[in-house]
Amino acid sequence: MPDITAIQTWQPHVEQRFRIVLDEGREIEILLKEVKALPDQVRPMGDSSVPRRVPFSLLFEVSGDLHLPQSTYSLDHPDLGDLGPVFLVPIGRDGEGLYCEAIFN
Repeated sequence: MPDITAIQTWQPHVEQRFRIVLDEGREIEILLKEVKALPDQVRPMGDSSVPRRVPFSLLFEVSGDLHLPQSTYSLDHPDLGDLGPVFLVPIGRDGEGLYCEAIFN
């Protein structure tokens, strides 16, 4: 399984579709719109020579009028395979669909 907590895992897959299997077994596709590095607000503890992960956010688009509640979803990608659970939070909607964000820090 790829390291989903590494920004490098996601960056090559912007504008690609991921699959979510909902509780009732229905599958939907979401589009990865953006991968953005975030400022690191946390001071390292202990040995500062140990590299820290880059905190980042993912922005996904869910097309149409479907609503995904804030929850943990299992993501799958044709090249990356099963990515395991990712916590998605709906952050807004426009004419294209619903936008959900995942933050890794």
